[in-house]
Amino acid sequence: MHFFRVHWFSDSYPSIKDSTCIGQCMPSPYDDSCICRVTIKEIPVFQRLPSAEEAVKHLKIGGFPVGSPNCTKVASNSQVIAWNCNGSNSVDNNTVFEVSQKYGPTLYLKNTNSWVSINNNNFQFRNPPHFINQWEPTLRDVIYETDAVLDQLFFTQIQLHFCHFV
Repeated sequence: MHFFRVHWFSDSYPSIKDSTCIGQCMPSPYDDSCICRVTIKEIPVFQRLPSAEEAVKHLKIGGFPVGSPNCTKVASNSQVIAWNCNGSNSVDNNTVFEVSQKYGPTLYLKNTNSWVSINNNNFQFRNPPHFINQWEPTLRDVIYETDAVLDQLFFTQIQLHFCHFV
């Protein structure tokens, strides 16, 4: 059994203590928590091309650099290019935004907001992304994940530094 912290929407979650462990949830035989069936909801964050600042602020899931011949440019401005690799010519939840930053690497961000939903949307939290296969982890995946975390920490600090002093 694994535990991880999540930020519950509206600070509300199923609990035995306040009698909300009902519906698709049942009391855990191990402790005072609930075991629940979940559904994953994925919706697009933007219906249009965002600015670079909007994309970085609101998109939380990284995308792969776009390089497939099947990918088409849907829209662009001076800092953001919208790519779709599923044949669609619109900005949807499969769109990957290529964002050029002044102080940092080019970012590839997926236009998706992913939520875990419990009891017909009565309880929700943001789906915590992970990119390492839990059943068959590879050294390559661990290196990529560690590199992504270090890049995030390093480039966030650079942006904070320049935003604060420039």
